[in-house]
Amino acid sequence: MRKKRMMLLLMVAFLFSLTLGASASKEIVINIPEFRLYLYENGVPLKQYRIGVGNVLNPSILGYTEIINRVENPTYYPPRWWERGLEPIPPGPNNPVGTRWLGLGFPGYGIHGTNNPDSIGKAMSAGCIRMLNSDVEELTELVDIGTPVKLIYETVILYQDPLISSKLITIHPDIYKLGSNSLEKVASKIKERGWGNYHLPGLERIVKEAAATAQPIPFAVPIKKQGEILDLKAIQIGNTYYVPFEKEIYEAELSKKPKIAFSIDHDYVKLNELADLYLLSYQVSDAIEITVPQVYVDNLYLGRAIILNNGEILIPVNEIASLLDISIEWLEDEGLVLIDGHYGVEALEFGDQLFVPEWVINWIMPGGKVQIK
Repeated sequence: MRKKRMMLLLMVAFLFSLTLGASASKEIVINIPEFRLYLYENGVPLKQYRIGVGNVLNPSILGYTEIINRVENPTYYPPRWWERGLEPIPPGPNNPVGTRWLGLGFPGYGIHGTNNPDSIGKAMSAGCIRMLNSDVEELTELVDIGTPVKLIYETVILYQDPLISSKLITIHPDIYKLGSNSLEKVASKIKERGWGNYHLPGLERIVKEAAATAQPIPFAVPIKKQGEILDLKAIQIGNTYYVPFEKEIYEAELSKKPKIAFSIDHDYVKLNELADLYLLSYQVSDAIEITVPQVYVDNLYLGRAIILNNGEILIPVNEIASLLDISIEWLEDEGLVLIDGHYGVEALEFGDQLFVPEWVINWIMPGGKVQIK
């Protein structure tokens, strides 16, 4: 009998220790500028809720505390109500603290419901944390007295997706004007993560917007043309590359202007759209290498060549036809160029130039050596 009793006591002690461990494993983290309350269990996010926070004149207190009491259908006592001739407000639809009160270790502060659901997501309270009544009722059932509460002020949140490794940044408005969204501080946080090759003007744009939504961090990518590194930088946003639109780089035709994606320090266009529009070749590794192939015949420079997707090379015919006194006529509807009025050859019009297959040059200039550089 005595042995059974001892066993029973040990089991009760064990179950009691598990209960304490389960309670201590939960933690509330409140990020004020994000208007979010997070409930963690064993370091894993369990729940999150939208909240309202203190206004600019009565900001929510930051720091560490804990839940010290729980009240169901509380009575609301206005600040110094006895001196101001006010009456406590009993439970009901007009009660400013709603249906639940979770008192915090900061005197007079708590997490509570509200009779003004439109205030959730705004800085309107006198410092307390407001929740929808349905949310605070759920939270009350999940936490105990003694649950740790941490109130923080993080406007800049960095996140790397564990599956595709995309690097994201969320910047919330600096509602209390604490200077947390300065470009220097944001850049410093990114450097701490080892993500140092960000595009500074692109990052500055995100910082100024403070859109409170996750966005890919803009990274700077070097640009090479014909193997030479340019002073300009491209921007990588997720899996998309944007290059500054400078016509002289791409030997662009004024009659064909790409769609501008956005403007920062330059007008930026999507790399693939630019390449399609101007018939450019490019590859991406540690840099974006843009190739605008140049063509020579017996060291005579004819201009740029065009390399089609199938690898076929097209060469401008205008200048060499002029030098050889050969007439060419463009039949646009048929996509043909007439050479000396008799021979129709498939061609491509690009700008003010007509481009023909490489064999045409060898035909009208036998023995000529064509070089693509």
